[in-house]
Amino acid sequence: LRVSDCYGPIPFSKIGTGSDFAVAYDDMPTLYNAMFEQLDLAIAGLKEAAGGGAVSSLLQEVDYIYQGDMNKWVKFANTLKLRMAMRLVNVEPQLAQRKAEEAVNDPAGVISDPSEAAWSTFIPGGNSFHKVNVLWNEGRVSADLTSYMNGYSDPRLPLYADPAPGSSSGEIVGARSGVFHYNILKSETTNYSYPKVTAQSKLLSISASESWFSRAEGALRGWNMGGTAESYYNNGIALSFEQYGVSGAEDYMADATSVPATYYDPSSANPWSGSLPRVTVKWDESASAEQKQERIIIQKWIANWTLGNEAWADLRRTGYPSLIPVAANLSGGVVDSAKGPQRMPYPQEEYTNNSTNVRNAVNTLLGGPDNMATKLWWAAKPNI
Repeated sequence: LRVSDCYGPIPFSKIGTGSDFAVAYDDMPTLYNAMFEQLDLAIAGLKEAAGGGAVSSLLQEVDYIYQGDMNKWVKFANTLKLRMAMRLVNVEPQLAQRKAEEAVNDPAGVISDPSEAAWSTFIPGGNSFHKVNVLWNEGRVSADLTSYMNGYSDPRLPLYADPAPGSSSGEIVGARSGVFHYNILKSETTNYSYPKVTAQSKLLSISASESWFSRAEGALRGWNMGGTAESYYNNGIALSFEQYGVSGAEDYMADATSVPATYYDPSSANPWSGSLPRVTVKWDESASAEQKQERIIIQKWIANWTLGNEAWADLRRTGYPSLIPVAANLSGGVVDSAKGPQRMPYPQEEYTNNSTNVRNAVNTLLGGPDNMATKLWWAAKPNI
């Protein structure tokens, strides 16, 4: 799923039918059907394993997420099915509804509590975010995130990021996307905040709050999610606060006045005079369905801190959250700054080792040129 989210059509169902590297690609409807089929087989197998206690003890030492707890793996698999279902809401709404309802209404359930969230302790060489942002000094917390969270006075922000090294008042300041390219001096990075991460920090795969926000979106669409969009939206926020051990969720959810903050650039090199949408946190039952979805996705995005791949997928399929335009668009006019990158080009190794199949995929399956501007099949919502 992660590979397809980056590239689009990929080799999957036909693996094993060609040579080691020369494998035909699936179009994306075929790919999703194949992934759902294999996931359903995995769920059945995990349920069988959960019934025999010996399997848990055998896997305890080599399972870096659940230490052999098969019941939690079933919840993980159902939550992954729910995540996949949400990808398809704009292109296969009936399939999306069916798979989401299967996941949520399975007696085994989905991840619903922070104790069930999927955190991996498999971090050979150290946490990758720590490597890139701290050790290699190549990134900072985004201005988008700090603008929303500062505006909302979000108490989770100090757990996400450190104060900017150059700030005398302890402010948490993000950097605009596109700032750090070859002609930016390293000394200028002291104006912006590092993510709060260590080499030993665990890596998140799926949080409890994600499943609640997905269920909120499903309920908003009239699906049988077992409750209302409002209750699940609030559950998603509350569970995220609980995950980080932060109090104040009730006050945060009741805030009907705070809006994202105006961004300022402390270096003055990359200012932005625009403003983000004036969306508040408190649920508004009188709002339109589109406005409700925007609220859901904004809070899901905040709660999914470090799950950049998931945030990118939600942005491409819903258009939310609204983001600050990049400071420097180096795509040569290929990528629309207002929409951002839609995918990654296929690796050069595919053109070397699987040339016929990758070229066929680009010509007949992708729906556009092999560049970062071509939308994926499921990113079909109009006007984004």
